[in-house]
Amino acid sequence: MSNLRFSFLAPRRLALFAALVASFWLAACDATSIIGEPDVHGGETDTWRDPPDVKAPDTHECLVLDPWAELPAQESGRLLESNFYLAHPCDHPAWSATVSHRVALALEPFAPPAPETEVISEMEVIADNGAALILEEIEFTTFDGERAFARVLRPKADGQHPGVLVLHGHYSSSADLVEERDSYVTPLSLALALSGYVTLSPDIRSHGRFSFEGYTYPHHDYAREVAEDGDVFARLAINDARVALAVLKERAETDPDRLGMAGLSLGAFITAVTSVVEEDIKAAVVAGLLISFEILFSDRHCYCQHLTALAELVESHELALAILPRALQVHWGELDSILEEDDGEQVASLLFDWAEWLGLDDTLFTPVSKDLGHTFDPPVHIDFFNTWL
Repeated sequence: MSNLRFSFLAPRRLALFAALVASFWLAACDATSIIGEPDVHGGETDTWRDPPDVKAPDTHECLVLDPWAELPAQESGRLLESNFYLAHPCDHPAWSATVSHRVALALEPFAPPAPETEVISEMEVIADNGAALILEEIEFTTFDGERAFARVLRPKADGQHPGVLVLHGHYSSSADLVEERDSYVTPLSLALALSGYVTLSPDIRSHGRFSFEGYTYPHHDYAREVAEDGDVFARLAINDARVALAVLKERAETDPDRLGMAGLSLGAFITAVTSVVEEDIKAAVVAGLLISFEILFSDRHCYCQHLTALAELVESHELALAILPRALQVHWGELDSILEEDDGEQVASLLFDWAEWLGLDDTLFTPVSKDLGHTFDPPVHIDFFNTWL
């Protein structure tokens, strides 16, 4: 992997690290042939479009488009193709605003959240290092009227602190984020709270204490029922995260101008999409699942994530480009099977190439943690948030 712009991180022995295992439902595939020759002029193509291999022209009429206006007519609908694509770095602001708007349309129906929040319990907890933290269990109303569950872990100290919304992956819950447990999910929320952050960790819909009765397999059965009703589980989960972000922002101890988000696996996909449409997110960690939509929306991965309307607009690396110039960390564990087998390397490389060409690579980071698998790496993420929040 020496040809990639990855920075490798030395192994650490920390009590925070849980068992490091790759997700069992991920099958191997070799997708290196997907990357093709540059297609500078856009248009329909079966390959990903690389950045132009020449320096941007000195004279260029930059895109100045109202993101709410109709896009120019184009055969494919892709925002990097046909009449609307990035030909110059100065095109990026209008392009990313349009991506954000179009992705938001794909998530409708959704209303600006005014969530009702109820504190179920609150207690002081003492961490292994003697630090005092406050742990709250809360419920809040989602955009579609359901009652979601979350854990808030924060410093006991008075005053406002930066806030981070933290999402778990499949077959996990917020409990795995706030305490050491037998789980592939490392307790990132605990590590962040010990570092002075307010963390809000919701149970993703159909997981943990945000589950629905009457299902033999709560997540898969619920997601399939949603699909049979003509909707997509991912759309619901992303909109739940947008409401959870509003809950975090409105808390008295949260600095509303210093908000971040982090997600692993399923939570990583939710984080990437949410960060595109929610500009309050100043720094995002996408851990263990930035792969091509061609693979993510195939039977290799859970149908609960198949929000195929996104693929009609952008590819996954293009979606990530729309987060920039806000800070973005695309993180992998070296032992994570998705990194090589499901084209994580190629997507990260292409993302970095585009960011570099646009002059936005100073806020994009693609670390790979040695000896880690499909999990968070708290010290790496804390360093990132300390810099950008």
